[in-house]
Amino acid sequence: MYRVRSKTYIAGILLIAMLLVLGACAPTPEPTPAPAKFEVISLDIKPVEAVAGETVSITAMVENTGGSEGTYAVMLTVDGVTVETKEVAITPGSSKVVTFSLVKDKVGTYTVAVGDLSSSLTVRPKLVAPEPTGEEPMRIQIQFLGHAGFRIWDNSTVLMVDPWLSRYPREIDKVTLILLTHEHGDHMDIPALKTTVAKTGARIAGPDIVLNMLKTAGIANEKLVKLNRGQDLTEGLFRVTAIPSGTIQGYLIQTPSGTIYLSGDEFTWEPAVREVATRVKSVDIALLAVADLQAYPGGYSTFRTFVSSIKPQLVVPMHELREVSFKPADHEVYAKDVLAYGGVYKIPELGEIFELPIAVEK
Repeated sequence: MYRVRSKTYIAGILLIAMLLVLGACAPTPEPTPAPAKFEVISLDIKPVEAVAGETVSITAMVENTGGSEGTYAVMLTVDGVTVETKEVAITPGSSKVVTFSLVKDKVGTYTVAVGDLSSSLTVRPKLVAPEPTGEEPMRIQIQFLGHAGFRIWDNSTVLMVDPWLSRYPREIDKVTLILLTHEHGDHMDIPALKTTVAKTGARIAGPDIVLNMLKTAGIANEKLVKLNRGQDLTEGLFRVTAIPSGTIQGYLIQTPSGTIYLSGDEFTWEPAVREVATRVKSVDIALLAVADLQAYPGGYSTFRTFVSSIKPQLVVPMHELREVSFKPADHEVYAKDVLAYGGVYKIPELGEIFELPIAVEK
C-alpha cells in the first residue's frame, strides 16, 4: 500500500532540486589579480670609464612580474644618493627600458645603482695637448700589441718590446730594435722573432739568458745586443735603461718628449722604484703588469708602491688583461690608487695608440 506524500513536502523537494541546478550553472567569480610587482633585470653603463665632464648613458630594464598593471618609480643612485627618478607604467608580464644621463666632473670611482643592481663607473682626468711653445714637439707613439707587447716609435726609430706576434698577429714592416724583458714564451716569441729579424733587419736587445737562447735558435750573433740590469743603450733619440724588476728586468725609455717605463711581467717592483727614482724626476707613461688579485695578491701591493711613489701621469695596465681569471673588478682596485694622486688609468684596446708628450688637465 502506497502512502501519498503531502503536496507541501513534494514542493519543497522540487525547490531544493531547482536551487541545486541553478547553483551548478552559475558562473565562477573571477579571482582578484595579483598586484603589480617590479624588478630591475639589467643595468648597462656606457662608457664604464669616462673622462671628467663626459656624458655617461645608464640604461636599466624593468620588468613587471606581478598580475596587474602598475607604475614604478625608477631611481638612479650614485654612491647611495638618489640623483634622478623616472616613473614608468608597465603591464603585467612585460618590461620597459629606462635611460638616464649622468655627468661627473670629479675624478674617482662611483657606485651606480638602479633597483637592486649596481655597477662601477670610473671617471678619469682629461688628457689635453700641451700649451703651444712655437715649436712643434716631437711626437712619440706607443701602440699596444696585446698581452705585454708594445711598439714605440718616432719619425725614424721603431722599438718593440716583448711582441707576442704568434698570439696577436700583426704586419710588421719596420723595426729598428726589439727589447725583451725575459725568456718566457709569451715575451720571447722565438718563431715570430726570427721572422721579424729576417724581414726587417731589426736587432734584439736583452739579458744574457735571452740572447743565449736566441743564438741557439739560430739568430745571428750580430743581431743580438747585450742589455743586462743597470746597462743602457741609445737607439736614435731613445735612451733605454734595463731596470731590475724582481727576477726579470723592465725598461726605462727616455725620449725628448717624455719618459716611459715598462715593467715586463714581474710583480715585485721595489728595486724598480729605487732605480727609476734615481734616474728620472718623473714618468709620463707607465706600462705596468697587472694580474688576478686572488692569484697574485702581492702583485697589487707592489703596484701600489710603484704608482704612489713614482706617480706616472698615465698608467696602462697590461699582461693578463684577457685571461679568464682576471676580473673587471680587479681593475677598479688597481685604478683607485692611480686616481688617488690624479693620474689616469687606461685599459688599452688591442692596437690602441698613446702619445707623448701628454698633459693632464688640472
